[in-house]
Amino acid sequence: MEMHTFNISKTYKQGDTLIPAVSNVNIKIAENKFTVITGASGCGKTTLLSILGGQLVPSGGNLYIDSLDYYGLSVSKQAEIRRSKFGFVFQNYSLIPIMTALENICVPSLLNKVKPDMDYINELCGDLNITHRMNHIPSEMSGGEQHRTALARAISHRPKILLADEPTGNLDRNSADTLIEMLRQIQKKYQLTIVMVTHDMNIASNADIHLHMNDGKID
Repeated sequence: MEMHTFNISKTYKQGDTLIPAVSNVNIKIAENKFTVITGASGCGKTTLLSILGGQLVPSGGNLYIDSLDYYGLSVSKQAEIRRSKFGFVFQNYSLIPIMTALENICVPSLLNKVKPDMDYINELCGDLNITHRMNHIPSEMSGGEQHRTALARAISHRPKILLADEPTGNLDRNSADTLIEMLRQIQKKYQLTIVMVTHDMNIASNADIHLHMNDGKID
């Protein structure tokens, strides 16, 4: 799946003042590659990621997905693409606390009204070393296990693009390194396109593509 932006901008209004968060960004997301976006807090990288993921309407410019002008589509078509083509993983896991790991992982397929591919899910959980936790609820798992469960959920429906916002932000160094190593292996094995926002320069140095953002612009 191809994705690129044309002069994407996002401006917020604070009183009578306009605050540019993203300014005329033109990027092409390389297919089947691991792209990392870094930058200081407040530089606009999370805002840009939200626009790329179809979660935040830009103030100007265009997001093209397979030559379709995403924000020019109907709301229902946008939602269909977002559910089927994108996977999302966040710093706070966002697992449903009363559901087991397996039930959490199956949520995207159920939302797409398709039967979960259990052969693929079982293989994925083996890759992430969480098979032994499938019948546990989140409170019974470590932080690293919860994060890997969230990652499995994000790609359980075979999305084309995985968007990750500071996924290692609340993990210790060893857990963060383990997560990224597994993520890289999965990215290569399943030919995923990954776009990640992070402050971790260790991750950035191991990415295929490193973009740096400053004051709403890509350097």
